[in-house]
Amino acid sequence: MRNHQTSLPGSLQWLSKQHPATLAASILAECINIQELRLHFFEIPSRSLEVFAEDTPLWTSVVDAVERIDTRLAQLASQFGGRWDIHKTSLPTQAGKPTALDYYHDIQVAKVWNQRRSTRIALHDFLLGICEEVQVLHRVRANNDLALLRRRSVEVIESMSAEICASIPFHLRRINANGRKCSSEAQQVAGACALIWPLETIAKCRYIGEDHRLVARATLEEIGHAIGVRQATRKLSELSG
Repeated sequence: MRNHQTSLPGSLQWLSKQHPATLAASILAECINIQELRLHFFEIPSRSLEVFAEDTPLWTSVVDAVERIDTRLAQLASQFGGRWDIHKTSLPTQAGKPTALDYYHDIQVAKVWNQRRSTRIALHDFLLGICEEVQVLHRVRANNDLALLRRRSVEVIESMSAEICASIPFHLRRINANGRKCSSEAQQVAGACALIWPLETIAKCRYIGEDHRLVARATLEEIGHAIGVRQATRKLSELSG
């Protein structure tokens, strides 16, 4: 059985301890729930997977647990305002075509929102992996139900990866907290470091479209070579290995 592993950034743990009522703490709680759900599922021996697939209540309970976690993560967007607001703008590319971008109060806020997005990607990657395992057995739910479940998970993953990509210019200080173009190197390293986990999540997820995966890899390469963050270079090497 394929094990889907989600790493939890140390920065998220630190933030949750410092600010227990913040968005970071809420995301950390859901990360723990995902880890517990994954451990519970992967405690099922491979030989018992067929029994799991035949047991509709057990299968449904796992799907329901995923959906409850995802609903709470999705609702966080409306529960935190003020400095946590996500602002949107569009700027022309070199080809003259407008592209949608996000900007934030500061790098820390952008970082936490991307951790939420990465967590949702990991959650739906886990669910899609289960669907694949079970579908092989042709025992659980109608194919239409599985197809609907998988389609929704892919949509969430694509949406979250698009939002992460839209945050890249802000993290790399190409737009500022007012949504205007800038070329400041201040906090560029901090922003680049904050992008590594989300970009790695995109690059590793095989359910994400090739366009976003290419952006993730290209940005990791830029962070490693142009900005000089060695961790990004190591991640690229691991992804290529």
